[in-house]
Amino acid sequence: MIVQTRLCLEDLAVGDEVRSGEHALDETRIIEDARRFDPQPVHLDASGAESSFVGGLAVALRRGADA
Repeated sequence: MIVQTRLCLEDLAVGDEVRSGEHALDETRIIEDARRFDPQPVHLDASGAESSFVGGLAVALRRGADA
């Protein structure tokens, strides 16, 4: 039996590892999700995201929220 526990940021410490499910996403899907859930430039504009601290389109924040 698999028990899922919902974690909050406060539950984590530096060095903790959390595994979540795998998702296959392409650029189109990342942008579609961003428009719906988190319309920030780092998620919506591939060329703008390249010069950001992320270095490309980012989806980790949304997927982390789903974990």
